[in-house]
Amino acid sequence: MADKIKIDEVYSVYFNALLKGDKYQCSQVVHALVNAQMDVRYVYEHLLKPAMYEVGNLWERNKITVATEHMASAITESIMNELYGSIAFNGSTSKSVVVTCIESELHQIGARMISDVFELNHWQVKFLGANTPNSELVNFLCLNQPAMLAISVSLYFNLPTAEELIMMVREHFQLLPIVVGGQAFSRGGHEIVAKFNGVTHLPDVISMDRYLKNLDKNGQGIIN
Repeated sequence: MADKIKIDEVYSVYFNALLKGDKYQCSQVVHALVNAQMDVRYVYEHLLKPAMYEVGNLWERNKITVATEHMASAITESIMNELYGSIAFNGSTSKSVVVTCIESELHQIGARMISDVFELNHWQVKFLGANTPNSELVNFLCLNQPAMLAISVSLYFNLPTAEELIMMVREHFQLLPIVVGGQAFSRGGHEIVAKFNGVTHLPDVISMDRYLKNLDKNGQGIIN
């Protein structure tokens, strides 16, 4: 709770700088929190993520331009790049995950956050990023045989494509644990997850982190 209070105190400063394109001030705010020993996962969940959600909502209501939305996304990804050195896992592990956005999905920040959460929990991550064709993803899974697949969906109208992807994956991997998340699920889509065995919806960075820690604690390959 203390972490959340500190972020609330600087959120407006960060968000106003983000809309102005002041990358330096945004970076300063984030690094001040991290230097004060705030967990990166809390910074992601309570600062970077809600700021980008608010940017998206402003864009949907024509309050900001596409250019401003792209600028805010670029600043956010740049800050995440700055933090990556303290996140990267370079150890030996049999746990591997493929993290991807679905076909036609151009927003990859959420998927990048989840990738970092996996690395913080000592998983080897193969991050495929935005707009990965469904067929290419399935081919990649066949070649790499990961222990888990994580799918990010940002836009509600892309949920049918996510369902199609899960169906394609299940044709080849009946038991592969799949986790899904993203802003799209804030408007529905939970019935899609319920159709499939071994598919888990995780709504945020913190729940993803707890899910992975619970896997380690119980030594399980999947949580139903």
